[in-house]
Amino acid sequence: MPFQIDKQYADFALDIRENEYWLSANEQEILAGSLRNYSDAGEPHAVPNLLFFGDNAESAGASVNLQRFWVDTEPSVPQPGEPNPMPPVEPEPPIAGDSIVFSVIEKESVLSLSGTALGIAIESQEEGSLSAAYSGTLRLHLADDKIQFQPASQIDAQPNGEWEPKPGGESGSAPADYGGIVPGSAFIGNTFAAARNVRFTIASDWIALNNRNEEISEFSASSLLFAIPADFGSVLDTATLGLFPIWTATLIDGISGINRPKTLAALAIQGKVQTLTLPIQAEVFARILSDNDLKLTFSGQIITRRNLLAELAPLRLAIKQLSSGEVQLSWNAIPGDDYLVEQSADLHQWEIAVRADGNGNTIFIRDEEETVVWPVSTEETARYYRVIRNLLPR
Repeated sequence: MPFQIDKQYADFALDIRENEYWLSANEQEILAGSLRNYSDAGEPHAVPNLLFFGDNAESAGASVNLQRFWVDTEPSVPQPGEPNPMPPVEPEPPIAGDSIVFSVIEKESVLSLSGTALGIAIESQEEGSLSAAYSGTLRLHLADDKIQFQPASQIDAQPNGEWEPKPGGESGSAPADYGGIVPGSAFIGNTFAAARNVRFTIASDWIALNNRNEEISEFSASSLLFAIPADFGSVLDTATLGLFPIWTATLIDGISGINRPKTLAALAIQGKVQTLTLPIQAEVFARILSDNDLKLTFSGQIITRRNLLAELAPLRLAIKQLSSGEVQLSWNAIPGDDYLVEQSADLHQWEIAVRADGNGNTIFIRDEEETVVWPVSTEETARYYRVIRNLLPR
C-alpha cells in the first residue's frame, strides 16, 4: 500500500513476531513479510541482541527529524499488524498515591521468634534457631504526608538450618525457618517444633508521616496488620517425646496480629536509594488444643530499599555531525548526576571517551554539560557512542 510522507510527524510501528514483521504508519499497514538475515554483511548486522536504528549503506540516505523512539519487548498488541499504542513522551515518577515497590534486603531483615505453647515458653533447639532472615517486597501508596501498606506486601522467612522434626512430625531434622523446644515433664517429654513456610502479608490504613523533609521521615508502625493467609501453607511440625509420643503438623495460617513496636519506622533517602526501615513486634495466636493456646511473637526489623533511578525518564542521546566534521552529543541530563561517554568502532569493544585535566585525570561530565563535542577520525567508517549515568560516589 503506498504511503506518502509529508512535513508532519508520522507514528511508525514495527511489530516483530517470530520470523515475521509488520510495519505501519499512523495505524496504516504499509509493509509486511518475513525477516531477512543480513549478518554476512558484517557490523552492525552481525551483532546479536542489538537494536540498530539507521542506515550504514552508501547507496541510500535520508534527512529525518526523529521525535522519539520506543521499544516494547512485551507489547499488548492483540493481533500482529494492529496499531501499537504509544506511551507518553516523557515517563514520569509515580504521582502521590501511586503504588511503589520496596525490595526486602534479606541480609539486613531478621525476625526472632518467641512465645508460649500451652502456657510453656518456647526455647531454641540451638543458638540462632529462633531467628530467620526474610525476603519479599512491600507495596505502598505514598503521598506527601502519609503512607499506606497494600495487602500485596509480603515477607517470606528463609530456612535458617535443619531442625526437628521433619515435615509431618516425623523423626529427624529437615530445613525449617525456625526450630524450638517446649520443655516437658516427668510424664510428657520435650516437644520439638519446626516452623516452615512462614510468610506474612502486611497491610494498613493511611498512616501520617512525621517530620517530613527531603532526606528522612518517620511514622508509627503500630497499626500494621500482619496476617498469614489460609493459602500460604505455613505449618508448625511438632514431635512430643515420652511414654506417649505424639507427632503433629499444625497449620498456622488464616491468623493475624497487630504490630506493636517500641520505635518509629523511618523512610530515608540517600543518593539515589530510598530506604524503609520497619520495626516489628507482632503477636499472632493459633490453636493447639484450644483457642489461642499457641502464642507467637515475631520481633526485629525489616529493611527495604528501592532505586529511585528506576522511576526516572530514560536517557535520550542525540548525535549530530557538525559542518566542522566533529560530532555533537546531547542528552537529557538530571541535575546532580554524573555521566560517562563511551565510544566504539565495532559495538563489541567499548572505551571511555576520555577528557583529561592537566594532570591526566578523567573528568566526568557534569549535569551542566549536557552537550559535548568530539573530534572524529576521517579514516573510520563508523563510530558508535553511548552515555552512561554514573552511579558511583563522586
